[in-house]
Amino acid sequence: MRNIPNEVTGLKRGSLRLVSRRIGAVVIAGLFIFGGYQLVSSQLFYGYDKTEVVREYDLDRDGQTEHYVLKAQQLTVTKEGQEIWQSSADWQVTGFVLADATNDGRDDLLLVVWKPGSFGRDKPFWISVDDQRLSNHLFVLDLIQGKLRPVWFSSALDRPIQALEVNDIESDGKNELVVQEERSWWDRIRERRVPSEESITYWQWKSWGFYQVKGDNEG
Repeated sequence: MRNIPNEVTGLKRGSLRLVSRRIGAVVIAGLFIFGGYQLVSSQLFYGYDKTEVVREYDLDRDGQTEHYVLKAQQLTVTKEGQEIWQSSADWQVTGFVLADATNDGRDDLLLVVWKPGSFGRDKPFWISVDDQRLSNHLFVLDLIQGKLRPVWFSSALDRPIQALEVNDIESDGKNELVVQEERSWWDRIRERRVPSEESITYWQWKSWGFYQVKGDNEG
């Protein structure tokens, strides 16, 4: 076998090291860009917008309106100048809707919330430790005798809510939730097409909880 001069061998080794460094730099840059994109997306999605949302509404229909202010991801409700409710400090409230979502003739306060943990104090018996990652939830409350009381709180949602409204889409006298959801990358890959990052789904209250009645994949 012909001997290879040391300077050539050294050049080849140096080239390999240079190529390895460049590949490593590209991989690291890619991870940084991907991680940065995810961070920016999360910040935008979790409600870092400082816009203040104000509504006047008579939720309990007693003839006196309440004042709803969503600011810095916290909702405050006042009535006749007195604060009657404020969302928890560990909730990130990204939106709210005032409407009869449960079809019981009583208007509800619906909150789109990000908070740590999938469950609250009442966990299913098979769950010993709650996952404390930040997750998206839908909360429903009613104003009863001057106090906002919980009606139904969801566990962590698989598809975070980006927008929400309540409408009678079937014109049958029953309201539905019209939800713009965020698709995961896995959802988009599984659909084998190039959909938008959001999907519209429709849900209706039945007995105890919301059940999907229509969505993008149901025709």
